[in-house]
Amino acid sequence: MKYSIIIPHHDIPRLLKRCIASIPRRDDTEIIVVDDASSKGNLQAVRKICNERPEQIKLIERDKNGGGGAARNDGLKAAKGELVIFCDSDDFFNYCVGDILDEYRNTDCDIVYFKSNCVDSETYANGDRTGYLNAMVDSWFRDKAEGEDKLRYFFGVPVCKIIKKRIIDQHHIAFDETPIHNDTTFAYTLGYYAGKITADRRCLYCATTRANSVSKQKSAEMILTTISILGREVKFFRAIGRHIAEDGLSQNLYILLRRKDFTNFKNGFSLLLEQGFNLHDLYDTYCKEVAKASITSTIWTVLYSPILYLKIKSFTYIPLSLVYTYKKNH
Repeated sequence: MKYSIIIPHHDIPRLLKRCIASIPRRDDTEIIVVDDASSKGNLQAVRKICNERPEQIKLIERDKNGGGGAARNDGLKAAKGELVIFCDSDDFFNYCVGDILDEYRNTDCDIVYFKSNCVDSETYANGDRTGYLNAMVDSWFRDKAEGEDKLRYFFGVPVCKIIKKRIIDQHHIAFDETPIHNDTTFAYTLGYYAGKITADRRCLYCATTRANSVSKQKSAEMILTTISILGREVKFFRAIGRHIAEDGLSQNLYILLRRKDFTNFKNGFSLLLEQGFNLHDLYDTYCKEVAKASITSTIWTVLYSPILYLKIKSFTYIPLSLVYTYKKNH
């Protein structure tokens, strides 16, 4: 088997049907649908959809909902293809998918990165959800060194890629089984261990937007999960001499402070201390990154932080924050 296309699914069989319809019928391509404990009625609909292509589609039924990360991990365990492609069940492939599958059957690259367009799932109005991914692909063609760094470490989604499964298996790369950002660790770890990579300007993938999608939910619990995942990312890159994700980590902590959720703001730091961060290094990183982000966030920290050290340290960063703000505006 050449390709395994892995699709996690939960309770949207109508959109799953659209997704599968966008995938060509090919002898060299298997489709693995992982149903993540859908309701009884929706599961019956999924079975019917998959039975329309019994020779190509394998359905895995999870008894307990574990999120997209758990579903993708189950799909990887079942995959027989040399090359893996991920697709979310509410998204779909564009018409060029057949040509792309033909062209990259025997690629010598461990990862091929693609562009994506974006539309509203119901109205098909154009969106901009994937603009930042496309910019990274463009950077590859302008400057290979800069572009490669961006693709390997900042292209933080599993979709819009063709991946050699050997790399995943060899380095035991897996998705976090968390309700949000379950693909972050997978993406940067894959980028780190991959050998040769390349990029293609074609939009292989169409990402959709939906009002109730998981990515739009921003509860305190999900922010704390994000902080934990980004903390591990920061430690991973510091171990190899890089400073990546420190801004995102600090901004997620700041979101809690901005909401005046002081308990979870302190809980976020506690989570990071459990990961082995040095307390004052952690505080200094937060203050510096918040100062770089905006003068508003720096002053807010001075006024409302429940941690006295952060108040004092952020006050000393006000001049630096003013400089950064000036440079952004000029």
